[in-house]
Amino acid sequence: MPAVRKMILSVSIALFAVGVFAIVFYVTAGSTGRVIPHLQEQENLLGNPGFTGTPSAPSQLREDGNYDTGGDWQMLLFDGARAEARPVNGAVQVAIDAAGPNTWSVQLLQAPLTIEQGQEYEVEFVAWAEEPREIEVKVGGAADRSWTPYNPGEGGNAGGTMVELSTEPELHRFRFSMLQETDTQARFEFELGREAGDVWLAGARLTPVGTVALEMSVDSPEVENLLAADWELRFAEEFDTPEINRDIWSFETGNGHANGIPGWGNAELQYYTDSPDNAFIRDNRLVIRAQEEERSDQFGRYDYTSARMITQDKLTVRYGRIDVRARLPYGQGVWPAIWMLGSNIPEVSWPRSGEIDIMEMLGHEPYTVHGTIHGPGYSGGGGIGAAYESESNFSEEFHVFTILWNEDVIVWLVDGDYFHHVTAEYVERFYAADWVFNQEFFFILNVAVGGHWPGYPDDTTSFPQEMEIDYLHVYDRIRS
Repeated sequence: MPAVRKMILSVSIALFAVGVFAIVFYVTAGSTGRVIPHLQEQENLLGNPGFTGTPSAPSQLREDGNYDTGGDWQMLLFDGARAEARPVNGAVQVAIDAAGPNTWSVQLLQAPLTIEQGQEYEVEFVAWAEEPREIEVKVGGAADRSWTPYNPGEGGNAGGTMVELSTEPELHRFRFSMLQETDTQARFEFELGREAGDVWLAGARLTPVGTVALEMSVDSPEVENLLAADWELRFAEEFDTPEINRDIWSFETGNGHANGIPGWGNAELQYYTDSPDNAFIRDNRLVIRAQEEERSDQFGRYDYTSARMITQDKLTVRYGRIDVRARLPYGQGVWPAIWMLGSNIPEVSWPRSGEIDIMEMLGHEPYTVHGTIHGPGYSGGGGIGAAYESESNFSEEFHVFTILWNEDVIVWLVDGDYFHHVTAEYVERFYAADWVFNQEFFFILNVAVGGHWPGYPDDTTSFPQEMEIDYLHVYDRIRS
């Protein structure tokens, strides 16, 4: 998580910079006079940094999150939250009666902003609270960016930077680097939910302060060593038995409600089953079939079925080479994946468990696959990944999807062609986050239907759709 610096200034007056003007403020909150620390006089991408006037509320909430606040602040309330914002002598006081279950249940928002790839930004603001508490500050994307935080952190519900507030005005400051593609519809959010009580904000600044080098060269010794390594086969799942081997594979069923993540955390539509209609062996290959058919349970009704197979508590891997040869389904809203989760997920939960996406494909882009990692501070839409574009359609031919993995780096290949790698150093340097890939991981094979990232089936989507897997091989590195 980006480091947050805070300073308490015990002086009789303070300067608060707004554009090129310096204005003296003395805030009275309740019966106690408070002095507001000053913000540095720099370029500011935010309008109305002094919170003059009462933040407005949108006429209706937008599912896509693409608000235009006109260079000012708007307050958004979700999950039954109740709060009121009002200006108080150069600050805004947010009185939160019902906080809601998430930090983002109560938001002060400004959008749209342009956040440029490769740019480093500094966030600075003054805040305090009725009682000591945390708030979350997020600069990120809307639904079309999978709500990605560009300043990833831990502890909040929106994936941004958590900041501790005291009962006295403090100046908070942190920096982040924009590692995603440039977003011209970005959002700046103060996330104030999860705890009731009063919060005061007396200034806010978002300033570009420099650039960062984002390229990761394949010429690094770590990557070159893995690409040149020799490997010895340790485990082979050839799917050459009449039925799926239950000594290796288990099935997760339902739509995620029983796991506490309805829609499997991605607003997916399918109901996973353990039926041989959805997962079976054909011609010495595993077939996972997504079908358009109704299912229902105590949580609702579903229009699609599919399968999600896991090796949790049966087969785990730490380091090595993993090859999976597969042919993929296609179509708008179809989402096949070959991936892994850390075996400690029951204890630490996702994303601290880590996730390695060996291959994901969006069904409406059948010539492109993605390789990604997710961890604490770089999860969801903020995962660290890359795309591989092929001249052939992944739904028409079999391809081999590979990762090479050691304690310091993960490398992705398709049919032996390198296209991506991530190092522990990169995660720690640019994300100020932990590398959580030095433990055992288990495999997951599934075909989802719908979700925030792939979108949803339409009139062009045909069912059934099948992912065929020829084999899954695990290799150990031969040490000379």
